[in-house]
Amino acid sequence: MRPGAVPPAEYGLPYSVQVGPTAMVDFEGVRYAMPAGACGIPATLHLYPDRVRIETAGGRFEAAHPRFPRVGKTSCLPGQRAEQFAAVAGARKRLYFMRERILELGPVGESYLTELIHARPRTWKGDVERLVALLEELGEAPFLRLLQRALFQRLYGAEYVVALAAREAAS
Repeated sequence: MRPGAVPPAEYGLPYSVQVGPTAMVDFEGVRYAMPAGACGIPATLHLYPDRVRIETAGGRFEAAHPRFPRVGKTSCLPGQRAEQFAAVAGARKRLYFMRERILELGPVGESYLTELIHARPRTWKGDVERLVALLEELGEAPFLRLLQRALFQRLYGAEYVVALAAREAAS
């Protein structure tokens, strides 16, 4: 027996996947972001011990992610969210996309969004826009920590989360 031509750590198990309407690929409970133009295209996910590589049919779009995200169950590369958001057309789709971004943070994001919508049924859309902007500015881990503090203190509104962020930055 001779060693294989490809070392085992470099061989990715291929899986057929579909890029969803928000440019995300769901695989074994983890969501991986793809470029915005890949929405709705069939793809192949190559699973490695420490990473995944996803390429669409025809090889037009590709993304490589750590196999397990550091925070939550969503892996997004730097700049991907801004690109995806810029590609979303229409106010309703943009709002859906922003709401999904907060829900991807897990139970804390889901709980905060639920409470926000109940507390502000007519104005929550503006709050979601500001919260997503703050999320992009701070990153997932600090934003999630702020959202958890706001949820614990029952502060439902973007201005409260922004104030908590300013207070944390000042200290």
